[in-house]
Formats: sequence, C-alpha cells, structure tokens
Amino acid sequence: GARDANRATMPRAFTLRTALVVALACIASCPTPARALFDDLGDVVKLDAKNFDSRVTNAKEDVYWLVKYYAPWCGHCKKLAPEWTKAAKALKKEVGDKAKLGAVDCDDATNKALCAKFNVNGFPTLKGFAARGKESHDFDGARDADGIVQFVKTKLAAKTTASEDKLAPKLTYHDAFNFLNVVDAQIPKALLVSSASTSDDASAGVPSWWTSTAVKYKSGRRKDVAFAWVRHEDDPGVARNFKLDPLVDLPAVVFVAPNAEYHAFLRPAELGDRAGGKIRAAKAFVDKGRDGSLKTGGADVYVGVPKFPEPRKPRKTADARYAALTDENVLTDCFGSYSGTCVVLVVDANGVDEFPENTLMMELAKKYRNDPFSFVWIDGGAQAEFAKAFGVKKSRAPALVAVKSGRRNRFATLTAASAGDGLDERTASAFLDKILGGDMQFKPIASLPSVEPEYLRGGGDATTTWADEEDDDDDASGGVEVHGGEDVGGEDDGDAPSVVDIDALLDVDDGAVAAAPDVSDGEDE
Repeated sequence: GARDANRATMPRAFTLRTALVVALACIASCPTPARALFDDLGDVVKLDAKNFDSRVTNAKEDVYWLVKYYAPWCGHCKKLAPEWTKAAKALKKEVGDKAKLGAVDCDDATNKALCAKFNVNGFPTLKGFAARGKESHDFDGARDADGIVQFVKTKLAAKTTASEDKLAPKLTYHDAFNFLNVVDAQIPKALLVSSASTSDDASAGVPSWWTSTAVKYKSGRRKDVAFAWVRHEDDPGVARNFKLDPLVDLPAVVFVAPNAEYHAFLRPAELGDRAGGKIRAAKAFVDKGRDGSLKTGGADVYVGVPKFPEPRKPRKTADARYAALTDENVLTDCFGSYSGTCVVLVVDANGVDEFPENTLMMELAKKYRNDPFSFVWIDGGAQAEFAKAFGVKKSRAPALVAVKSGRRNRFATLTAASAGDGLDERTASAFLDKILGGDMQFKPIASLPSVEPEYLRGGGDATTTWADEEDDDDDASGGVEVHGGEDVGGEDDGDAPSVVDIDALLDVDDGAVAAAPDVSDGEDE
C-alpha cells in the first residue's frame, strides 16, 4: 500500500521539482526588467526636475555635465546603460569631480517638462553642459564607454586651454612666423613642442608645468618672456621646421632670442620627467637665454630661426576660385599674366566635369583663398600633351601640378601614392605648405604647354595617346614625384623626374611634412 502511495505521489513531486528548477533558471537567465538596468547607477548621478537646476544649470561648482535623457522601455537606452555606467566610473578615476555623467528618466511624469525644455524628442538624447549650464551642446561621439570618456576629456581640454591661453597660447604652424618674428619682437620667446605619446594626459591642453613656468615671467600686464606651446600631432610642421625628431627630441623647449637673433633647445634628457623638475629646468634654461649665457656657453644654439610662411593677408573680396582650365583662361588664371603659383589638377575626367576630386579642390581653394594660388583642373584624357609636358601618367592620375611662370618657368608635381589611389586633403595641404614655406623643389621647363581648344580635339584620339604612350614605361615605385630643384647641387637631369617616396612629404607616424632643402626661388616676374 505504501509503495502504491509513493507511486501515486511521484508525478506530483516531480512536477514541483521541475517547476522549481524552471523558475530558478528563468530568474538566472530571463531578461532583466527594463527599469532594473537604470536602478544601479554606480557613479552616474540621477537627475530630475527637483535637482537639475541646482546640480547642473545653476550649480555653485563649475563642473562639466554630460546628461542622458532616456526612457526605460527604449531598446537603444538599454544598450547604452552599461556603457554609461562604465564611462562614469572611468571619468571619476581619470578627472575626478571636474566632470560628471547624469541621467534623466523622461518616462517619469514629473520630468516631462524638464525633458521638453531641452527639446528631447527621441531616446536616448545626450547633451553636454558647461560653464554652469550657460553653454550646452549635443553629443557627437561614439556611444560606447571609450567614446563617451574621450568626448568629455576633449571638452575639458578645450575649457582648460581657453583659461590658460593668456599665459601660454597654443601655436599653429601658420601663426609661427608672427610669434617668432613679429609679435613682442623685443623680448625673448619660449616655445614648448610636446607630443601626445610623451604627455601625461594626451587629451589635455597646455601642460600645467609649462604655465607654471610662464607665470614666473609675468608681472601684472607686463611679461618678460612670451610663452607658447604646440602639440606635434596637431601641427607637425613646427617640429619639422625646427628639425626635431618626434620619436627622440620631444618634448623640447625652444628659446628664441629677441629679434629672432638665435634659437636654442632644451631636450628631453635635460628637461626630466617630473613636473617640478621640468619647471626648474625650463626656468634655468630661459634665464640663461635672457642673460646671454646660452649663446656663449656652447649650448645647442643655432643662428636665426627656421623659415615659416608669412601670415595670410585677409582680403575682403577674397573668394574661393576653382575652375576648368581652358584656352580662354590659361593666360589669365594660370600662365601669362598670373603672377602666383598655378595649381592644376590633372584628372582622367572622361569628358565630364563632375568627379570626386572636385570636393578636395574646393576645400583647398577655400583654405588657401588668401594665398598666391590659382586652382584649376584639366582633363588629361582630352589634353594629353598638357599632361605629358609635366610627366603625369594616366595611371598616376589624379595629380597636382604646381606651376610658376614668368622669366623662369618651373614646376613640381604631386601624384597619387600608387596606381588607382586618389589624393587626400592632408597630403595636398602639406604639398602647398611646402611651397608657401619656400621648401619645395621646382624643376625648370623650357616652354609651357598650350591648352587645345575644344573645336580642335580629335574625337578620342588624345585619350588613346595618353594611355598608350604614358603607361608603357609606368614607374611601379609609387610615391610623390617632386621634380628635381634648380641650383641644389649636382646637374639637372633633364626630363627625368626625381621620385621621392610618400614618406618624404609626410611622416607616416605623425603626419609631419618632412624636411627638405631650403630652396628659395625669389620673386616671380
């Protein structure tokens, strides 16, 4: 009887055990309820209609806030939640209380007006607040923990730089001429050339030890030494012109004597690693420059300062000009009466005037609108003799040809790195900056080619000529063709171009324009 009773109850017991196991498994593996994802905020600050003004828009502390407006039912919000928490934890560790991440639940009825105030129309919406809420902006970074952290640190760096610009402003390549030669010419200059790879915080602005050094030479509104700084990754041309190797010589302090009489370097070995030691070393170095002992003490001293392009002169009527090169405008916009440098895009346009390189050329025309450049384009397929005159092969198109005409006609050519590649803004800008800085090597050309009128073109024969004649001896070395300069040593090699690898124009690691012999053409006529 007992055995039968057990048999009778086994299915029920088995059923209960099975149900319990299934329930526990569901608790362990079933999706977390929506709101539970947002309950464990960690270092994220929960913001609402009651505390938003006191914490963000009218706060006593100047804290940068990045605020997430979310709804618990939103799928994208659920995906972002753990990244937001992770980013808040990382920021607390890296920047302390300088920045905070907040979260507002817009599904909460009491927060509806707050979300509407900031035009929250979708979820999640991410907004940044700076200057105690007086400045606000949308988030435009990557929506993962690393992207969020980087975005916030970039905003903090901009804020830090703005507050410390008066002590040690950030220098750009195009401002270097004025800083070294014009502004405050009667007092010494001290320039820090730093590198993100050697900085304690690559995302930060001017290093605090550098501003601490600068303040020692300021009394009220008077300054005895003008300080500035530049990060190599942002403006590689400065280190290039001072012939500083970014892998070995950075960070470096450059002292420039009054009236740019000479400059000297304080290199990493003498500068040291710790902030306090850097301040003492930099101050001692600058003091030696001020009392003249740098010049007489056998230090790392060089006469004058490197050449930098003179600042662009703003013109009210300066417009970005870019047009097709034709037989009608060649003597006014390129050769003949034009006294600047004509920058010709030689492209295989296939008889049309719409091609991808137009965007690049318009950007260059805008960027250099106040410089002595004329930007034009020509179809190498339809104007094969023109392309051939400058050694541009069809397989290396598109190419930029910089032409200086006048008493002496000469040119330099920038081609794609390899067959099928295009040109990019960074490489093209480096090419043009070298021309402005007087560092480009140009090759003489006996006579400038003409542009064939459209009514004389032979129905496709020119395209065939360009392909058949120019590609038979195609140079497989790639690189940037910079034609050999005049009077730079050795004999001119006639029609054979010197080929410099792309690394000779740009440093691969950091985008710097490589050093080139200082060749000055003088004034064009």
